[in-house]
Amino acid sequence: MEIRGGYTNYGQHIGVLMLDTAFPRLPGDIGNAASFDFAVKFKVVKGALPQLVNNKDPAEALLPLFVKAARELESEGARAITTSCGLLASFQSELSAAVSVPVFTSTLMLVPLCWQLTGTKKPVGIMTIRKSSLTDRQCRGAGWSQNDIPVCIMGMDSRKHFTEVYADNGKLLNLETLEGEVREASVKMMADHPEIGSIVLECTNLAPFSQLIRQASGRPVFGMNDLLQFIHRCVAGF
Repeated sequence: MEIRGGYTNYGQHIGVLMLDTAFPRLPGDIGNAASFDFAVKFKVVKGALPQLVNNKDPAEALLPLFVKAARELESEGARAITTSCGLLASFQSELSAAVSVPVFTSTLMLVPLCWQLTGTKKPVGIMTIRKSSLTDRQCRGAGWSQNDIPVCIMGMDSRKHFTEVYADNGKLLNLETLEGEVREASVKMMADHPEIGSIVLECTNLAPFSQLIRQASGRPVFGMNDLLQFIHRCVAGF
């Protein structure tokens, strides 16, 4: 049996392009290696601060930095590449064209699937870090449009502690406070839009609270960890 080499490290099939952050990352967060039962390879994109990405138009000046980092991950053996922020769906086309391995920038790519799964008369709920930041630009980057698929968007921007930690890059996190804010947002979203059939977590920092959101909403919840594990099963072993 012949085994081909060419890399220094092996077994890290998924490469993760990380924003340049300092906030705590809970188990379940894409930036916490303990979130997965397999190894992932992290690469911090220096200068890609949350404040530059969490707006309507992620700074175009960041794109070359992400392209460079994606190519480095590929050269180091990554067989698929993702990101730590779903709003980077804006860069999906450019990043996937820059490398020869699969790229999945965002859980927004799951929205058409979720819409079909629960019946096309039911909108998909999307939870995001800031409602005004999620525009049709990111949706089109993920392969669909809000003109074609009905969505109900819940931003976490009115939740003080969540914003302090994840949008403002705070270094101190209170778990109980975050849980309360996420629960309240989930309940409010369903009260405002009881017709929602499923929920997609655009913000990867919401992934540690997936089960809490399922319980509070009574709906299926899809996050980046679910997508990442699926892609890992598809690319590992060849």
